[in-house]
Amino acid sequence: MCAMTFYNCHHFVLTISTVALLAGCSYVPDRLNPIEWANTGYDWLMGQDDYYDVELNLRETSKQERDVSALPKCLGSSLIEWHDCEGAYTFRNGDHYVGKWENGKRTGRGTYTWADGEKYVGEFRDGTKNGQGTVYFTDGELWVGQFRDGKWVGGEKYAAGEMPPAR
Repeated sequence: MCAMTFYNCHHFVLTISTVALLAGCSYVPDRLNPIEWANTGYDWLMGQDDYYDVELNLRETSKQERDVSALPKCLGSSLIEWHDCEGAYTFRNGDHYVGKWENGKRTGRGTYTWADGEKYVGEFRDGTKNGQGTVYFTDGELWVGQFRDGKWVGGEKYAAGEMPPAR
């Protein structure tokens, strides 16, 4: 039996390995780091637009943070319009970013997923990886540590199948 809480959901479709939610939510399973996403928009599901409504990582934010966001949703279809807000954006090459934006750049905590499925979850500054973060590679390898100006500067690397110690 599976129990999940959905926010702002109206309809959903369940498949064996993935839940694709229509009209307002999505759930993306990840075997190393399960992440639940809530989304108040739905255009992204059909790939019709570059602008997407704000999404939240439900496992990494407390209920209070989800209910009362310190930042407003990013509005507008151009990144240059996104100042001090939270939002999600899919780039023309298929890469996707969800998190905080400042002056049209990824800044603060966020998740960047490349079109090939690799993912970085962590801190950004001026549009690049800066600070604590984790990279999830498609082969199962995992890097947890510090990034500076978009480059890995230190931390722990885990081979496919290895798990970092529990926090």
